[in-house]
Amino acid sequence: MDWYQDKTDGTREGASRPVPADGDTQVWGSYLQANIPLAQSWSLNPGVRYDSFSTQASNVANSKRSNDHLSPSVGLSWQTTDWLRLTARYDEAFRAPTTEELYTTGTHYCMGPGMCNTFVPNPDLKPETAQNKELSADMKFRDLLGDDSLKFKGSLFQNDVKDFIETVYTATTTTYQNTTNARLQGYELAAHYRWREITTALSYGQTRGTNRDNGQALSDIPADTWVWEIGHSFMQRDLNIGAQFTHAGSQDRVPSSSSVEGYSGYTITNLYMRWQPAMGTFSGVTVDVGVDNLTNRDYRQAFANLDSPGRNIKLNVRYQF
Repeated sequence: MDWYQDKTDGTREGASRPVPADGDTQVWGSYLQANIPLAQSWSLNPGVRYDSFSTQASNVANSKRSNDHLSPSVGLSWQTTDWLRLTARYDEAFRAPTTEELYTTGTHYCMGPGMCNTFVPNPDLKPETAQNKELSADMKFRDLLGDDSLKFKGSLFQNDVKDFIETVYTATTTTYQNTTNARLQGYELAAHYRWREITTALSYGQTRGTNRDNGQALSDIPADTWVWEIGHSFMQRDLNIGAQFTHAGSQDRVPSSSSVEGYSGYTITNLYMRWQPAMGTFSGVTVDVGVDNLTNRDYRQAFANLDSPGRNIKLNVRYQF
């Protein structure tokens, strides 16, 4: 079972601008999933999930409402050989709108005197429901060159979403609206290789989103993305250092009604180090040090409202006992 609360409280100095909504959204759910062997190389994975959603804003009239949904799922896996597994899945899903999507008000940004874009709240926003289909293949190999391993994974998906929540931009307003019939389809490819203490991984993801009612592209769809990572282990693999390179292509698949023509591509470099001794005095300690956006690149992810952070240096220490 799981539960979360999404709550906002806002105040405004002066009376010339609207007061942000005091919103409260609560979502709880429960799910059950089973793994049923059918034969030596086949398995069935049925499941079901129940979600309940309620929301209200104290300063928005007629905003109190609730909804619930039952989402079944089923998967069928075939271990064709020791190194290849094929899986087909069908999953239904439910996503409640967030408090931000329902009640955000006020100025979004200004381009000059009297040239401002403002948020328009939409307390009637409906939850998303989806029917997701996926085919995937997993391949695993060991000891190809000695102490090494190689993994491949590929997946192909199509998600038909009712009441898909997307951000709608015009020259003067920003709001969240439901698209009655949306379709998201794409694929993901990933490879991971380890040779002794050296590891490397490469992945690629592509998603296309279409409003099936008018054939227009959907907003909030990520750009095509490549991720390459390389790392090295030291001290009996207690110490790991590495680098991750992310390249996002340009994203010009936007709705024709949008005031944004597209988003430029970018490449980001992240560095990381983890020290996690398995034995000895410091067993149970984990130290993570990282630098995100090493080159301090100025960029904005597709459909984000603001530029992404510049160089970010991080330190995290955890002790588990």
